[in-house]
Amino acid sequence: MEAGSHHGPGRGGPQPLLLLLSLVSALVVTVHGDCGPPPRYPFAIPEATVKKEVYQEGERVKYSCRSGYTRKRLPLHISCNNGKWSPDGFTSPFCVVKSCPHPGDLINGHVEIKTDLSIGSTIEFSCNEGYSLIGHSTSTCEISDSGTSWSNDLPNCEIVSCPRPPNIPNGKHSGEEDDFFTYGSSVTYSCNTVPEESIPFSLIGDASISCAVENKTTGVWKPLPPKCQVITCPQPNVPQGKLISGFGRTYTYRDTAMFECKRGYLLNGSHLIRCESDNEWVPPVPTCQLNSCSNPPVIPYAERDWSLGSRDWNVGYSKYGEPEVFSVGTEVKYLCKKGFRAQKHKPRSVTCQANFTWSTNDGFCERICCPTPNVDHGKITKITSSSQGCEYGFPEKIKVSCNSGYILSGVATNQCQESGTWGPALSSCIPALCPHPKVGNGVVIPNRTQYQGAVTISVKCNSGYKLIGDPNPYCADNRTWSPELPKCEWIIPEGCEQVQAGQAILKCLPNPGDVIQALEAYKLSLEIAKLELEVDHLRGKCTQPLPSLKEEPEDRTPPVSGKCNPPPELRTVQLQWQFRNQETFAWKESVSFECRPGYSAKQRQIRHARCQSTGTWSLIEEYCTQMSCPDPGEFANGRINQTDGNLFGSKMNFVCDEGYVFQGKGQ
Repeated sequence: MEAGSHHGPGRGGPQPLLLLLSLVSALVVTVHGDCGPPPRYPFAIPEATVKKEVYQEGERVKYSCRSGYTRKRLPLHISCNNGKWSPDGFTSPFCVVKSCPHPGDLINGHVEIKTDLSIGSTIEFSCNEGYSLIGHSTSTCEISDSGTSWSNDLPNCEIVSCPRPPNIPNGKHSGEEDDFFTYGSSVTYSCNTVPEESIPFSLIGDASISCAVENKTTGVWKPLPPKCQVITCPQPNVPQGKLISGFGRTYTYRDTAMFECKRGYLLNGSHLIRCESDNEWVPPVPTCQLNSCSNPPVIPYAERDWSLGSRDWNVGYSKYGEPEVFSVGTEVKYLCKKGFRAQKHKPRSVTCQANFTWSTNDGFCERICCPTPNVDHGKITKITSSSQGCEYGFPEKIKVSCNSGYILSGVATNQCQESGTWGPALSSCIPALCPHPKVGNGVVIPNRTQYQGAVTISVKCNSGYKLIGDPNPYCADNRTWSPELPKCEWIIPEGCEQVQAGQAILKCLPNPGDVIQALEAYKLSLEIAKLELEVDHLRGKCTQPLPSLKEEPEDRTPPVSGKCNPPPELRTVQLQWQFRNQETFAWKESVSFECRPGYSAKQRQIRHARCQSTGTWSLIEEYCTQMSCPDPGEFANGRINQTDGNLFGSKMNFVCDEGYVFQGKGQ
């Protein structure tokens, strides 16, 4: 064991040392310029078959390109320089892969080079839209005996053709005369015409179709051909809405209709709809939903308050015409109609609520009543009877009539006014007094200071006079004697029948007073001028001279001033036009009167007055009565406010009910 554990100089001790020395020697050699085996390249191989492990400085190794590669540069060798092979074939290869030539352009197609044209590369062929590939769609660059070549030749791109376009019922297309249809060709369809009164065919679908390619090889027509059909959609009806465009008796394919809702309603749906091929409207016909309150309610005996500020006035609201609409919360106020008044503590308005209904209001107006009319010596008759809640209320009319022996002072018709009073003021019945009867040369029985209606008198003449007329006239309701008062005329003595004037009169008359009456009677029958011309020519049995006719027997008093001022103004009569501008009138000058406009006399007559010596006028009476208009009758859809009765000069106002307007004058 010990002998084996010790190494002697000749038995193995030197062997490891020799190996180490050899390695060091080799390293020393490499470092000092020797190179190892030449590198192996994928594109080239060394030409020498001798394989050495160590190459000396400056030693060369020549390469040749591998199969599929070709020389790129010279030289094709590397040298050992300073322990390295150079140039480095990895960074600067001297052989490159062989390539195939460019295949050329593909007519009506494309050549797609994926990477390059080197060996192993593949190119792809495709045709333009509408062309079909005839041949292989790919080709690969391969090594051939002479070098490189493409595995497949260039294909061809031929245009795609389509069959004849399909025919459709009730229609035709524009290509019926052609026989060949290629990619891109198109035809247009149209529907057949129909008689004038018939509904035309509608073209459903695209009017034009084109020849297209399917699966890159097959020619087909796209899109599908249209259809010719009779399409009718029902009349669109939108309650509370209105059609604003698309008016027509019938609606066919693609016809449109446009709607809007009336004020106060909201459109639910589309405002524009179209008639489609299934005879239905698309989108569906819209609806109009209530979105406000409509016309305010009618409140008994009240009317809308249209004054400024009584409600919110919005654009589009009007008093008349289309029904109004009111948004939620709007308050509408009312006023009592004429003849009514508002009751305290009762609401006078209504409000639009959230459910689009008006708040309730049972009424707040009560009728204004007029006091019960009472006329002494007369009676009241109702002409109209429309009042409710009181015996006499606006606008009720009454007629006042007087008992026998009394006449009406005022108007015969009165109306209860909206103020609660009678208009005009109630008339009264006053005694129907006739003028005091005066009969010259006679007496009246009974002799009273006043003569009231229906009284009858008796008239008797003095001696020497006879009664002409009815001896028993009575006082009529019109305050005149009926028949007229009689007269007492002088009974002409025998022998004086032909006396007209002159000396014979005084001898024939019994007393001087009779002379005066005779002269007065004579003046009533003859003109004074004619009398004066004939006096000197008269002859008779009487010889006593006639007094001068220039003296007025009835008024012998000399005048004070010799003139009168214009007569006093009267209510019912006026001077005739020829006397109205005269400022003074002479003694004994007469003037005539006539009725004022609106007044009339029962008998057409002209009354006279004479300027007296005292500078005053003889008696002037009011003999005309006021004229009246007939009752206007009922006023349809309105009412009449008559405040002054129906006498001449009175006015009446016409008021239309709510919702009606005047046609004519309102007064």
